[in-house]
Amino acid sequence: WDILTNHAKSNNCNQVTNSSNNNNTDSNNNIGENYFRGTRGHVVSADSVQAYRGVDIGANKPTVDEMKRTPHHLINVVDPPKREIYAVSAGESDTHNHDATFSRSKDLEWNAASSYNAADWMRDARYVIGELTLTNHYHQRNSIATSIDNETIEEFEEDDENENSWKYDRQAIQRRSSIDEVLQKSLGINKIHFMHENASRKQILPVVVGGTMMYLQWLVHGRPDAVRPTKEAMELAARTIDGFRAIQATLSPEELERSVQNSNQGNNGELTTESHSDKNDLDPQSMDSNQRQDPIDQDEILEAIAWKTATAEVSSLGPVFHNRVQKLCGRDWYRLRRLLEVAYTVADKKNKSQSKNNKKKQQQNDNNDQDDEKSVNDILRELTEKEIYTGIRSGSLLESGYDVRCFFLCPDDRMSHFQTVDRRCEEMLLRGLLRETAQLYVTGRLPEESQVTRAIGYRQALEYLKRENARSGDREAFMSFVDDFATATRQYAKKQMQWFRRDEEFAFIPVPMEKGKEERIKVASEIIADMCKLPRKLFEDELSLDAKEGNQDLLLSAQTKLDNEQQGKKMKFFVSKRVKLVENSDEFLSVLKEADECTQLVQSLCEF
Repeated sequence: WDILTNHAKSNNCNQVTNSSNNNNTDSNNNIGENYFRGTRGHVVSADSVQAYRGVDIGANKPTVDEMKRTPHHLINVVDPPKREIYAVSAGESDTHNHDATFSRSKDLEWNAASSYNAADWMRDARYVIGELTLTNHYHQRNSIATSIDNETIEEFEEDDENENSWKYDRQAIQRRSSIDEVLQKSLGINKIHFMHENASRKQILPVVVGGTMMYLQWLVHGRPDAVRPTKEAMELAARTIDGFRAIQATLSPEELERSVQNSNQGNNGELTTESHSDKNDLDPQSMDSNQRQDPIDQDEILEAIAWKTATAEVSSLGPVFHNRVQKLCGRDWYRLRRLLEVAYTVADKKNKSQSKNNKKKQQQNDNNDQDDEKSVNDILRELTEKEIYTGIRSGSLLESGYDVRCFFLCPDDRMSHFQTVDRRCEEMLLRGLLRETAQLYVTGRLPEESQVTRAIGYRQALEYLKRENARSGDREAFMSFVDDFATATRQYAKKQMQWFRRDEEFAFIPVPMEKGKEERIKVASEIIADMCKLPRKLFEDELSLDAKEGNQDLLLSAQTKLDNEQQGKKMKFFVSKRVKLVENSDEFLSVLKEADECTQLVQSLCEF
């Protein structure tokens, strides 16, 4: 949880996070509801997948009844992006030409802004928090609510030089309208009442709940300084990446055969990229958890060649980009594309600035003493780290005068917690995760590299449904998929624990796994409520003590962190065990039948 309190204005706001993406709704929201008893409070979702409409089971959204008991915000605010398809002519397939202009298929529109990112969420979260705590100014509430037709938006005036900035984005306006509808309904007021200042409204306690680490980091510590990419840069970066990934079309049969022979001989070192980890910049949910030791097949070879070519080319843009590429984890095409978006945006701004200066010199010196025009690649190679990333964060709630108190719900028994994670994965399959994934795919709402497609659960389900040589009743393939899904979820839960142990703003709250659900909720809620009542100085004392072995005076949070870290040494002995999807059980046979139907549906659209 993060609890935000502005003592000067008597504003409160909480955040809650848990150690498994599949348990956010079950634990966090229920603890939030329990904490709200006797007070006014709303939940603000900090889940990167729950924001999408129609993405329900895999996101493990709260139920209708749960949202009736306690209002929830930032859930179902955007539509999943549609599948992106491009038409690239032969002359445009040269991935080495970053100055090339790519053509787009006329009947298929690419919508780079359709993905909901951390910047979008942070902006929306701050807006909702401001509305609930009555700290938004009138113009902040009224600016986005203007007509989509006239698109007269006053907010974010600092972006005036960018004609394609966020404030002119039709999708952002529609999203704000959806957010306002939920606010109005939860507050029990009409639109006119909501749009104007109203001293009679009472402040409401926002509790930000979720496990998307980057979202919480931005809200608590501020947004990193990377430039906001333009739509043109996003489009060019996406097309460039597509060019790299289509490399198989440029390989001759001899080159492909030679690559296959090299891999079969064990000489595949050049076909893989060493995994790196930048814990400050990477959201572990986007990391590739499927590093296989199996023999590399033809598709794997092509993918590896494409990745090697792409990273080599991006690294050649200059030292800044080389260092960033080295920090990517696995074949993270999404992060590579984001890196190019920033690169192209900065290069375009510098290029425009250079052109503007040359025009001034032309007017002053009559065509004399002009600087030579530089190519995009030349500009990129001359960029320094400070021109792109200064390491300074801004826009945090702390900067806005809030007393931010953050809580991490930490299971006191990691073995029991992993068993719970496995059981929840099975329950999601019983609820229809494969059916939902198939429907999203066939309707074009799972484009490659989109936020939803990369999310744990959907990623493994789609890989299973699109597998080669699929056959009906393949129990081995199905159980392998279930294992992959559960393993990826446990790995993410582990990453969450590691991430938040390093964050000094988060107090660790022990959750007694041996107790029943209601008792666990009651115990954790009472601890959080007590810690929220502490004066700020005493709360900081709770956070300041280091969790070092042998310290007999550790307070609750520090001791919980230490216990959690020490238990990690025993987790290598964890053995996953099926609880409901036991082979030959009615539940197993039912989900297997559904899996076959969904596989047939998806594969009818696949081209291998």
